Amino acid sequence: MSRTSVAGNHYLGRGKLYVDRWTSAGVSTGERYVGNASVFEPQAPDDEVVEIYDYAESTTPLIDKQVTRRKMTMNATLHEFSAKNVALALFGTASALAQGASSVTDEEHVAYQGTWIKLVYRNISAVTVTGTGGTPTYVENTDYAVDATTGRIYIFTTAEGGSIADEADIEVDYTYAADTSSTIQAGMATTIEGSLRFIAEPKQGPIFELEVWHFSLSTEGALALISDEYGEMSLNFEVLADSTNHPTEQYYRVIERAA
Repeated sequence: MSRTSVAGNHYLGRGKLYVDRWTSAGVSTGERYVGNASVFEPQAPDDEVVEIYDYAESTTPLIDKQVTRRKMTMNATLHEFSAKNVALALFGTASALAQGASSVTDEEHVAYQGTWIKLVYRNISAVTVTGTGGTPTYVENTDYAVDATTGRIYIFTTAEGGSIADEADIEVDYTYAADTSSTIQAGMATTIEGSLRFIAEPKQGPIFELEVWHFSLSTEGALALISDEYGEMSLNFEVLADSTNHPTEQYYRVIERAA
């Protein structure tokens, strides 16, 4: 028997992780590459075990043990803040905002000095702010300011030179452009299930492929949207057994590619 180490088996891992997020009906939506991932770690089985000892002996030796429950998990750390990745981290769904183009006349609001008013639509232009009934007409950048992208107007305070009275009723006319930004409905998914594939591209070592038939997702930590470090998302995949379709490898399989 050889006692010589094989240098080529020393593993320095790299690779690509793909997530197939199923619909609520359990239908595949395709394996999506999640981008740069610094961690992908299949964990050792987390077992619940019952044991029996021989109480007739003074040393009470262990004479039998059985696994009663087994939990299989995998951890991943993602670094690319795509809408679909963020939707996983926030247990939401990602879709297009799909705002069409049109205009608004006499959108009514109450003005509070020193605050922003949220209009109904985004991507706005040609903004006119008046009092109720169309008079007086207020002056942009003197009485109010416009954040066109988010669709908001700021009401200047009297100290800032504004003439819109606090708690005054105002009307806003504006045009809004089409907007197909991505939107994430955070927290709307009670469960996220699907399948996984990992394809290794190691710096050194054998090439493995890993296929998970069925996972249920949980997330860990916070989504750091203000930070001095590059952001990351920590995901935990609980592997669910699929004994019906894969009776001999019900959790997942690892393939070592032939040299």
